[in-house]
Amino acid sequence: MENAGGSQVPGCVVEAVREHLTSHCAQLGAGYGRSHRSSQIVRNAHEWLEVFMNVRGLGQVVVGSSTSQLALNLSCLFSEASFMGPGDNVVMQQASHESIIGPWVRMAAPRVAGVRWWGADPASGGSCAKQLEGLLDGRTRLVVLTHVSNLLGDILDLPAVVQRVRRLAPAAQVVVDGVAYAPHRAIDVAGWDVDWYFYSPYKVYGPHLGVMYGKTSAYAALVAAGGDRDCGPNHYFIDKHQLTYKMELGGASHEGCAGRRLCVCLCVYVCVCMCPAPSPLLGGVRMSRAQVEAAFELMASLEQPLTERLVSYLAAQPSVRLVGSTDTRPGVRVPTVSFVHRRKSSVLLARDLQAGFAVRCGHMYSRRLGTAAGSGRDGGVVRVSLLHYNTPDEVERLVEALQRLL
Repeated sequence: MENAGGSQVPGCVVEAVREHLTSHCAQLGAGYGRSHRSSQIVRNAHEWLEVFMNVRGLGQVVVGSSTSQLALNLSCLFSEASFMGPGDNVVMQQASHESIIGPWVRMAAPRVAGVRWWGADPASGGSCAKQLEGLLDGRTRLVVLTHVSNLLGDILDLPAVVQRVRRLAPAAQVVVDGVAYAPHRAIDVAGWDVDWYFYSPYKVYGPHLGVMYGKTSAYAALVAAGGDRDCGPNHYFIDKHQLTYKMELGGASHEGCAGRRLCVCLCVYVCVCMCPAPSPLLGGVRMSRAQVEAAFELMASLEQPLTERLVSYLAAQPSVRLVGSTDTRPGVRVPTVSFVHRRKSSVLLARDLQAGFAVRCGHMYSRRLGTAAGSGRDGGVVRVSLLHYNTPDEVERLVEALQRLL
């Protein structure tokens, strides 16, 4: 029940990583047979990620060691390109993981760009759309958003927010943290019209990697702003107009790409066909976007009764304050559920629960949100984070344990 920190990994992903390291491990683009195979695995992973994220030719994907590292790399690119300066401003959502906002705070300070905070409601932790409108103007150059808070579990109405940004701040680029959204719903970067979008495959049944989507036009604007300067983290002799190559410093993990490829196929076959497919059969599969969407629709339907049971129970307890929405509709929240006891420390409560359940307490690197929502002390919140493979019986046993402890 700590899936927001990382999902369980299917056996076929483990086998794909092992097979790559034992049979296909080689430098890319070297010209010999094993190198060809390794190069194809990495190419396939990028192509399949474009389907998974619904890129539809509007941009490219970048694979890195983590989303935290990729976000830092992107902020450095903005800084090198001098994309913003005195008089400009950046807008950041307070209900965010520090990895997606920290790099931009550090970038903005020396460039004399003002930082405007889209604050969190002290009672619920939520973000008010009306407040955002008052922060956007013609000098806004960057808007940093979180699709789902890793504390609240609330789903941001991303299409509506992006439309507001395009209308009120047409010069701004939109950067979105999708790490806590991606395990529960299908990513659709083309449909949402975002410029940059991050997610972590290790929280979506894959190996420990980070993935970043970048829109071609957004990247071209940064390169143009940089003029003759070499912008981007990779070596100076690598063409700065090649988004993936320039942003993948040191290259993508080859074995991670092998594992991610099998992980996506397993998601499709297990969830849509409802039967496990042996990994050797997955090697030549070309999945469709429709299969991805069907898989996530099924996973959401499996998660829904878990969400309803846990949230409704906690919301009815007078000794508990639920941090996040009590609305359990699929378009409003995911089963990442946080709460604080009105008298007991979250540290002690989590410790008692950990005797039988994998839950945790803390701010989960969303310290600014925790402070704003009044849960920054006494160990932060207790968080329970579920996925489609958790069962109603497991949730009932958790509720029974909570009844004894609350």
